[in-house]
Amino acid sequence: MAHDVAFETWISARTSAATGTTTTVATKYGISAMALWDCDELLVYLQVTQAMTGTSPTTDIYLQRPVVPNADPTVAAHWDDLYHFTQFGTIANEEVTVLPIPRTSSATAPITGDIGQTRQTQVLAGDTAKNGHWGDRIRIVEVTGGTITQNAIYNLHARGVRFA
Repeated sequence: MAHDVAFETWISARTSAATGTTTTVATKYGISAMALWDCDELLVYLQVTQAMTGTSPTTDIYLQRPVVPNADPTVAAHWDDLYHFTQFGTIANEEVTVLPIPRTSSATAPITGDIGQTRQTQVLAGDTAKNGHWGDRIRIVEVTGGTITQNAIYNLHARGVRFA
C-alpha cells in the first residue's frame, strides 16, 4: 500500500519546437512537495492535444537521468536516456509509462541495459525504457524532425508514489 502519492503537471500546453531542434524542455526535481529521489514509482502521462501537420513531422520526448553529481541540464554528457515515449506526429497521442521497469517484467516494451550499459542520449527506440531508478532529477528532452507547418501541443503529467 502506498504511503505517499503526489501529482503534478510538469509541462502544460507546450508548443513543440521548430523542425530539426533538440530542446531541453525542463529538468524536474520533484512532484509537488515530494522529491524525485524519494519516489519508489513514477507514472508519467504524455498527452498530445494538437497533432502536427507538415511533411513527415515528428516529435520525440525522452526522459533522462543524471550520470554525474550536480548534472547540468545544458550538458548532454551528464545525462542518460531512461525512457523514450512513442514518436508522435500527425496524430494526437496519449501514452502512459510507469517507472522503474523491474528486471523481470511482463511489459511488452523492450527493456535494455541490465548490466554494463553504454550511456546514451536520444538513442532509445520509442516506447523503450532502461532498468533502474532515475535518481534526484529527470531531464525532459524534445527532438523534432521533418517539415513542420503546425506544431504539436502537449502536456506531461507525473505521479510519484512512495511505498515506505
